[in-house]
Amino acid sequence: MFKTSSESRLVGESCRRNTDCVSGAYCETGRCRCLGNYVEMKDHCWRSGVNPEESGCTYDVQCDAIWPGSFCQYSICKCPLGKMVAATREGAVCHSPGECPTGSVSSALLNRNSLSLANCYFFDGEDRRAGKFIGCDDYPEVHECIEGLCCPTRALTCIQPADPGDGGNETSIVTPRWYYDSITGSCQQFNYSGQGGNSNNFLTKQQCESYCEARCARGQPQLDFTVQDSDPLASLTLLCQRDSDCDEDRFSCQTRSSTSSCCPKAEFICSEHGGLLGEQVDLTSSVSTTIPFSAGEWYWDDNERRCRTFQYLGQGGNFNNFLSEQHCLGYCTKALCPYGTPLRISSGSLIECSVSSQCPRSHQCVSGACCPTSATICNQPLSEGVNCLSEEVPRFWFDSSTGSCQQFSYRGCQGNANNFHTHRECQTFCSQIEEEPKCVVGEALRLESGRFWKCGVRGVTCPNQYECLFDGNQHGCCPTQAYTCSQMPDEGRSCSPGISIRWFYDNKHAQCRSFSYRGCDGNSNNFASQKDCEDYCVQKLKCPPPYTNPFEAPQFCSPQYKSCQEEHECVSVTSSNHVCCAPQCLIILEKGLVSKRVMASSGEPRRCDSKLPCDRGSMCRFSEVLWLDICCRPSEERIVSEENSEESMSARRASNPFEELDPQIEFQSDQESRRQERPKLALKGSTNRRGNKQPTKCKLSYSNGETISDECKKVVFPGEDGCDDGHPCTGQSRCVQGKCFCHPRAVLFNKMCYWKCPLSYRNASGICV
Repeated sequence: MFKTSSESRLVGESCRRNTDCVSGAYCETGRCRCLGNYVEMKDHCWRSGVNPEESGCTYDVQCDAIWPGSFCQYSICKCPLGKMVAATREGAVCHSPGECPTGSVSSALLNRNSLSLANCYFFDGEDRRAGKFIGCDDYPEVHECIEGLCCPTRALTCIQPADPGDGGNETSIVTPRWYYDSITGSCQQFNYSGQGGNSNNFLTKQQCESYCEARCARGQPQLDFTVQDSDPLASLTLLCQRDSDCDEDRFSCQTRSSTSSCCPKAEFICSEHGGLLGEQVDLTSSVSTTIPFSAGEWYWDDNERRCRTFQYLGQGGNFNNFLSEQHCLGYCTKALCPYGTPLRISSGSLIECSVSSQCPRSHQCVSGACCPTSATICNQPLSEGVNCLSEEVPRFWFDSSTGSCQQFSYRGCQGNANNFHTHRECQTFCSQIEEEPKCVVGEALRLESGRFWKCGVRGVTCPNQYECLFDGNQHGCCPTQAYTCSQMPDEGRSCSPGISIRWFYDNKHAQCRSFSYRGCDGNSNNFASQKDCEDYCVQKLKCPPPYTNPFEAPQFCSPQYKSCQEEHECVSVTSSNHVCCAPQCLIILEKGLVSKRVMASSGEPRRCDSKLPCDRGSMCRFSEVLWLDICCRPSEERIVSEENSEESMSARRASNPFEELDPQIEFQSDQESRRQERPKLALKGSTNRRGNKQPTKCKLSYSNGETISDECKKVVFPGEDGCDDGHPCTGQSRCVQGKCFCHPRAVLFNKMCYWKCPLSYRNASGICV
């Protein structure tokens, strides 16, 4: 039953790997724990999945996990006292006389338009094998005949919504129960009033999991009626190893909780048959009773290829029955897309296609619909969703940066398509996926084969209009700022959620303007807000606002000629345009230009922010040298400040580390800072621009391990301690008191300082997440 080797670690003991633990256990956070389908008893793990009247138990807890109150007698699990065993299509169950296995008598089928219980009869009074009966109105396939009662099958039970019951009265005491949430595929807790309700009602979480999680996700499995010839209580579920073991037109071999069985395909469930093997039935039909119960639910209309609502009357029906439109789409579009959902237009209809060129770049044509590519899904970031369950459920996502599937806790609602039920499912779908290089704006360049253009390795460069950037993990060819900001707006292709207002940089008029975006594709000159557009395409703090001519357009100029009005200066706002700007507080030590700074009583520049404004006549401006917001007053003329002398700079250097740019890694101008800059190579004995000796440094290693120089100095990444003259900061950060910091207005992404986060990431206190 379990390992007896002295080397095996008991439950709770320390471990390093799964093989260190006794049978039925695995290593989690350094301790041996029992697997989900095992229970702990005397420091060992014992199989918990022992059904009623099944042999193989040693302790009562092995039986109780499947059916609360069951016990082990002579190695056989027995039903609780007062309950009896009954055969069903998917194995033996325990029930009280005159009641269904779950949900008591309230879950039994009623006759049409009455409150009387529907009846069923076995073909042979002596032969009570599951499925060999008549009755249960028009729905024998979704019911079991148990002592003459028509009780819902496991398949029908496990898709019912949580039902708190009839409510009773104010003095009624609610009790905690468990139900199977078919949307998330997990058991969740709810409060039960004690009366009424449906069959999706379990005493314990373990009972719920054994009843619903270890079976097909939806619908009735393919059955083998010959099994009960030798064992009348055995499950009729047809086990398999491959799809060819099943009726491949309607079933496929699927694995749930380590057991592989023939489960209905999504296209069979979502067809006019609704997953039933009998005659074609009306999708909206159900048993009409006098019970005051009616719920609006959803079904997949295969003709219109979309989900529609119908009124479910509470009993019968088939498996093409979903609690929400999102659940309906998520399940039935699997018949079209293996993962993710196909593109739809705003009306809800699918975007149809015959070839992939009719779909956006992120999708491909599958079964006449535009489905997300595996690269699109597997490169999506981790999304835990939003809370809508009593407890989170374990899921797996593909981390493209490491090329591996990682477990996470899913909160139950929303999230994205990079969300898999099992590690195997995740790894199978995403194992061949190439990580997408992250660009600050736009997408990395791809080859015709669909793979990314690899640059930065063995001298490979990018084509015109693209530059090689390193996102902290890999290199990619990203559109240059000049190329992005010079492109005309592209409305893209139509896809969900439809037309939205976006912003582009109008290079001709040197301003950001809005346009209508259809949802997919387009080009990189596409921003979510005017601010994002201006932050990227207009040099910040250089010209707010520009001088306008009589036509209320920016006045363009040439830096070679004095073409601006008096007291205005010609400033570059993009790589190709200059405009006339009002004078402002520019402190540029390298050019020897300075405006008047408003000094505080301490003799230092007066700092400012939203809570500490400047005096009238002065402006709050950001100093690119001090990395501070300070108060400035425009000077009458440009002067060469004495503060720029070498003696003065040396005296201030110790007190203000941001006043001087690092000679090896300069923090670039606002326009240039969006490009990745590698540390420059200073050879032994060389001098920098001030004539000082510099330590020998080596170029950063490429992914193939290639380096230059065997006297490499350790580099320090942004946010890390330990920087000094011999251990420089990387990623466009500065060394301040032994620690590498990004520019106060920059953000940290993959060990690199950027001016903004890439698309699909947000700024959380200066870090892109």
